[in-house]
Amino acid sequence: MKIATPLMSMIPVAGGLLQNITQGAVDAHAAKKAQKEYDSQVAQQQQNQIAQQTAQALAQATTQTLGDALVQGTFDGMSNSAKLTTAKYGATVADMTISQWFKEHWLAVSLGVTAFFGAIWMLTKSHSSGARRRR
Repeated sequence: MKIATPLMSMIPVAGGLLQNITQGAVDAHAAKKAQKEYDSQVAQQQQNQIAQQTAQALAQATTQTLGDALVQGTFDGMSNSAKLTTAKYGATVADMTISQWFKEHWLAVSLGVTAFFGAIWMLTKSHSSGARRRR
């Protein structure tokens, strides 16, 4: 088509029209071919992404299952004194974490408690017998 297209312009009267039609058909074919290639690449990328996500999910599930089995097996194999020591250290860490949280948020907690008791006090005061007689 590349050789025939310029030769068509030499045909009298309709040569230019034929050349334009042929060039349009060639361009349309090239565009379709490029679109097919692009669609193929997008489909391949999607398949690769799905395969990668599946592999990650499988690895995570396997790691979690094996990790849980390892921890459970280790814990089952420990003596009672080792279990008590582990529990003691775990409780100490949890206690330190809670203590640290209260050290960082003591002001908000105290304001919340004060507001709660203030609201209760105001509600009881507004419903007292003296408040009803004024109405």
